[in-house]
Amino acid sequence: MFSSYLTRRFSDIYRKNKDEGLALLSFSLPYFVYKNSNYLSENNIPVFSFHSVKPELLEEQIKYLSENNYGTLNSESLIEIIKGKKKGTRNSIVLTFDDGRKSLWTTAFPLLKKYNLTAISFVVPSIIKDNEVKSPTLENVWSGKISLKDVENIESGISFCNWDEINEMHKSCLVDFQSHSMYHASVFINKKLVDFINPDFTSSLIDSTLNPLGYFAEDNYSRLQVEYGSPIYQWDSHLISKTRYIPNENINASCIEYVRSHGEKSFFDNLNWRNELQSYFIKMTKEFGEGRFQNYEDRIAEIRKDLLDSRKTIEDHLNKSVTHLCLPWYFGNQLTVQLSKETGYECIYWGIKNMKSSNFIGDDPFYIKRINDYYIFSLPGKNRFSLGKQIMTKIKRTIND
Repeated sequence: MFSSYLTRRFSDIYRKNKDEGLALLSFSLPYFVYKNSNYLSENNIPVFSFHSVKPELLEEQIKYLSENNYGTLNSESLIEIIKGKKKGTRNSIVLTFDDGRKSLWTTAFPLLKKYNLTAISFVVPSIIKDNEVKSPTLENVWSGKISLKDVENIESGISFCNWDEINEMHKSCLVDFQSHSMYHASVFINKKLVDFINPDFTSSLIDSTLNPLGYFAEDNYSRLQVEYGSPIYQWDSHLISKTRYIPNENINASCIEYVRSHGEKSFFDNLNWRNELQSYFIKMTKEFGEGRFQNYEDRIAEIRKDLLDSRKTIEDHLNKSVTHLCLPWYFGNQLTVQLSKETGYECIYWGIKNMKSSNFIGDDPFYIKRINDYYIFSLPGKNRFSLGKQIMTKIKRTIND
């Protein structure tokens, strides 16, 4: 019944990255990954995807772009070129940063200013806080006020930019803020019990595709209580799921209380804890009854509301138009595309899609493809990395991370 934490993590990683692996093996990544050339064609616009960034590596990447005369596009320019409304230029690329993690402010923004490049950042409005002080950045390191290690430690535990930091980046015109959905959430899609929240597997916007959406009532979400002992049902991304199973809150609360009253974290030291907790879960299900399935109309309305709320929240805070959507975990389907069009979006950013990894004039803007940031060193230019060197660098980077 239960799958191991490592199995689930591998499944998440595989699902998100399998298209890249297949594309690499089938020679479907951009041509410059496999063979050097003199320049990047104006008809080929690679879009690079970043998440958390580290000062040393990011500066190497941005310096490589600067020294080899690459220009960066914002969201509006990219779409105008793809739609044929604007002529592309050689060596044009796009840098995107997902989630609005704190290193966007502490590290990426100072380096973009230093080298006069631009980027697009896809943020999750529900996790952005108001009235927080701005964190120190690399500029404070350069002025000798703090150490580089101090900056790197700011994002430990994964923290996110606040609205004051986002506003300053927006006003600089160097970072173009767009939508990464309102909640970056998942939903339970059926009543099949998968596991329970435990010290080896917790809900996380960043480290897992399990980030359960709370219950929707009276135009507000109440956060789903996710603590040790919470039952986990089969789940998928909120923006693609046509079904949603809403568990019985009494069962969830009872399982949490059972673990809390039996030692909380130490409860999981018992090798038989899953069987014990499952038996209690079954008992509570008989007492309180199962949850319910959301009807299809409410499910669609909930996704539509997420997409609309994300746009409006960013627009209200930054006084700008938001029409670009980046999919959480790169997961999307035709339903996502349809509802995005209905809610005013002009394009969607994925990972690699249908074995395609570059963007060309005439492409469908609702299928913008992106590749990982480490392929920047494969772009045509001085000191370019060969494919073999890229693979070895990627392996070392993965081990070190």
